[in-house]
Amino acid sequence: MAQGKSDKPGGGIGWLVIVGLALYGLSSAHNSVWGEQEGTTKTSDCRKTIPVKEGSVDTWFKKFICTYRRTAKGTIMSGYCEAVEVEGGVCETVYSYLKKINNGRCTDPKVPYLGEDDLCHSDPQ
Repeated sequence: MAQGKSDKPGGGIGWLVIVGLALYGLSSAHNSVWGEQEGTTKTSDCRKTIPVKEGSVDTWFKKFICTYRRTAKGTIMSGYCEAVEVEGGVCETVYSYLKKINNGRCTDPKVPYLGEDDLCHSDPQ
């Protein structure tokens, strides 16, 4: 047998399947364990609030609950997201950021804002 070659047919395919399943599992975990979910959360009793930038390292491995403002057709116009850290049943910290929407629809600098009517406007709606 030549050096570096497997004597088992399909050995490389097995590893591909394993890697694919692992990546799928991480993707699923991201959606259920961390990331964004639409809804509301109580933060008025939290001891401190830390503003973070969307997508920054400070958002990793945290579950953010977001409230979105949508157009008549359901396109997200804007949003506000918060992740709460609870210790001993008490809200210690809330991490928050404004959701930046890049929908690619309002690219003309004269009318850069998407409105509730799904049209582009010169001023925020």
